Amino acid sequence: MENLLEQRVTGELKKVIGSKLVEVELLCLDYERDEEDIQQTAFTFAGEVILQFSDKKIFITWDENAGWKDHFSLHVGKDSAYLPDSIFVKWNVAKFDPWKKAVGKELTSAKVYGFAIKTGSHQMDAPHFVELDFEGYCIFVGEGYAMYPNPPIFGDGDDMIVMTELSDKDRQERKLMWSS
Repeated sequence: MENLLEQRVTGELKKVIGSKLVEVELLCLDYERDEEDIQQTAFTFAGEVILQFSDKKIFITWDENAGWKDHFSLHVGKDSAYLPDSIFVKWNVAKFDPWKKAVGKELTSAKVYGFAIKTGSHQMDAPHFVELDFEGYCIFVGEGYAMYPNPPIFGDGDDMIVMTELSDKDRQERKLMWSS
């Protein structure tokens, strides 16, 4: 399982630890979000988070049937998972919360989390979100699903989630899988 975690998540993540965040973009479905939505501190969207660091770019998105027991999992890669002519639009979100507080800061650490307990079809071995620590300011990015009107939930879903705080449910049901 360690090799799979390295290949699908931590390999590219390790390369940006210690680098400054320069730019942030979201790749969202064309009809899915507008400028008001992307300024929220917790929301869901299909697509990926694109982080440009001083020396490298990484893409954080969801993965399907990647070798974990859960159907969906987190993926951190060096390339986009989407074709350039797809139905997605890029939003530059570096000037909006929560990202504006992280731009210009060093990524000092990262932690990858999965489920702490087996519940139904959810297994303990799949990574579902990453905690990015920018000099003490943390942003959580991962895959999961919307629970309107409740906050989104990380884990085994095909939505991307960006937030600055974890729900009680997310805190109770998570297991640290990797830390830089």
